[in-house]
Amino acid sequence: MSVSFVNILLIENDIKEVNFNINNLVIDNNFAEYGAGIAIMSNAKCSIKSCIIKNNVSSSKGGGIYLSHATSVIASLLSIHNNYSAGHGA
Repeated sequence: MSVSFVNILLIENDIKEVNFNINNLVIDNNFAEYGAGIAIMSNAKCSIKSCIIKNNVSSSKGGGIYLSHATSVIASLLSIHNNYSAGHGA
């Protein structure tokens, strides 16, 4: 499965912990201010496995992935390339 949107995944929740898994996904050619591919801005525990994150552009921080306040992120078997950020982290 391949997807192309603005912030394909945005997790933002200050109230309670969010738990989720992302598996076998191509995140390609997205644009956003923070984390054009994946943005996790909450108290979250997540697993990202067997994904391709490529060609995403951020106007601020985190072209491919942006993490802020994430409690735990387990990443395995990822291909992250050709992402761009105008600020910090590609």
